[in-house]
Amino acid sequence: MGVPSKNDGSIERADLDGKNRVTIISEGKTFTAKQLHLEKKSGKLYWCDREGMRVMRANLDGSNIETLVDTSEGDARPGTDQTKWCVGITVDPDRGQIYWGQKGPDDAGKGRLFRAKIDVPKGETAANRTDIELLFDGLPEPIDLELDLKNRFLYWTDRGDPPRGNTVAHASDGRNRDRSRFQRRPDVPHRFSRHRLFRQTRWHGKETVARRTGKSHRNRLRGNSVSHQLSTINHQPEEIMSYNKPIKRIAIVGTGVIGASWASEYLARGFDVIATDPAPNAEANLRKYVDEAWKDLTNIGLSKGASRDRLTFTPNSKEALSKADFVQENGPELVRGHGRCRSHRFNHRVEFVGNHAERDAIKIQTPRANSRRPSV
Repeated sequence: MGVPSKNDGSIERADLDGKNRVTIISEGKTFTAKQLHLEKKSGKLYWCDREGMRVMRANLDGSNIETLVDTSEGDARPGTDQTKWCVGITVDPDRGQIYWGQKGPDDAGKGRLFRAKIDVPKGETAANRTDIELLFDGLPEPIDLELDLKNRFLYWTDRGDPPRGNTVAHASDGRNRDRSRFQRRPDVPHRFSRHRLFRQTRWHGKETVARRTGKSHRNRLRGNSVSHQLSTINHQPEEIMSYNKPIKRIAIVGTGVIGASWASEYLARGFDVIATDPAPNAEANLRKYVDEAWKDLTNIGLSKGASRDRLTFTPNSKEALSKADFVQENGPELVRGHGRCRSHRFNHRVEFVGNHAERDAIKIQTPRANSRRPSV
């Protein structure tokens, strides 16, 4: 990649045994060559020029270098605006499309994924082409991309700190984002149908709901009283997770071994943590666990701003949840307990994470007082 501030990037080729090393893209033709994609069908090599703010390709011998996308908007190269830095790339030769990512600053939540035709439209240039489609925005830091052509899934890695960063995500054909780490969603509709707790919630399949760019499978779950139209961005009555909301404070509900472990990890990653647990001596036990784990976490490596002083505790779960951007729920598998957790209402969006795959997708609602544990 050379020195990022200089136009000295290059691309080389070698045999699998490391011999016959040849420079095919010499210095001065690309600033910072990032992910490479070899497209055999057309005999082309694609790459992103990060500081050069370009998507590029060439013949396999390095000839006929082309700029397919120029994101600089007139800025001088090398560019300093990281929202314009192109990093990951993949190609769909059958449909004649390229996918690429622009990562944004570190941990800023400004990463984006785009798609366009491979060839620049007639009469247009790489800088003003009008066929570019924004697939996702508000991502942590999308880096590498890969396209499963058979199953029509786009996969990418997000750099940055957990819980949103340091992840692998996929989307169906560049849509319907599902941060599931390659695990397919279980038979959620049928499991919901047997939960009295979720009696007012129904699952809308792909055929019945219009999609909006960048919305996930989770956001296709709606109560009966909610409009099926997804064209309105701000759904005020709904408490549904938002990928675009900055996560700064995490609530830990339940501070047993699992909850204390998560609290320690989030503190080590530089988050504010507010924990709640009604058990006797819960706060003392939690702080003791964090203190004992801190030495190992320090040896592993702490993120910027990590401190045990960022841990607060309250026995009032409503107070803890009302101050959270992200909720890690570790309570016992009892509807009564989970019902209390979900019954609180918020003026902002919150993500719930628990042991059931569908729990992070439901609309928060209050069960009936006589609800029993559902059969699953």
